[in-house]
Amino acid sequence: MPDEQLARIEHIVVLMLENRSFDHMLGFLYTDEGNVSPAGDPYEGLTGTESNPDASGNPVAVFRIDPGSPTAYLMPGTNPGEGYSATNLQLFGTDPPTPAAVPTNQGFVTNFAQTIDLNAARKRLVEPGTVPGSVMGCYTPQLLPVLSGLSARAQMGPRGPAGRWSAKAATLRMPMIGPGWPADARSRMRRPDGPQDSLGWPERPRASPRGR
Repeated sequence: MPDEQLARIEHIVVLMLENRSFDHMLGFLYTDEGNVSPAGDPYEGLTGTESNPDASGNPVAVFRIDPGSPTAYLMPGTNPGEGYSATNLQLFGTDPPTPAAVPTNQGFVTNFAQTIDLNAARKRLVEPGTVPGSVMGCYTPQLLPVLSGLSARAQMGPRGPAGRWSAKAATLRMPMIGPGWPADARSRMRRPDGPQDSLGWPERPRASPRGR
């Protein structure tokens, strides 16, 4: 793009709709700088010592995704568990948790182990070499230069747009992706007489063999 055209752009918006956590994408943003932003603000990123136990109780440490891996941009190798049950298992280690339960975030590896088997049984894509510990892999700024560069330029820190990660509710993603994909059947009015999926939503339109 010519410089004169680029200079006319005031904002670049990166829209990410689902299936990526803050740590997975930006956890290592300032790790090498002691988790301090260029502005000197503390940043709640990864230190590299975080871990989750496997099914045997052995700790599986977080790790930097290898840029030389042929599946680097397909990590963690298959779609992680979603929905209320999987979320409860990941956050609380049990489903359902008691009302007074405090999330420990120690169930990601064990739940991913179950999810790998479930996805394989359902004939869903599972990349060769995917193991329960793959879910602990996180990207580095070198692997995500655009997102990391935009985040650094935004001076991510407590006074920046996302100095810490928080979630108001662990819930399903339908309210989020419905309006985001206006061509999706889920963002249209439900027809009681039309075909519905297992969740009661209208079936997604299928492309014809000729792509119409």
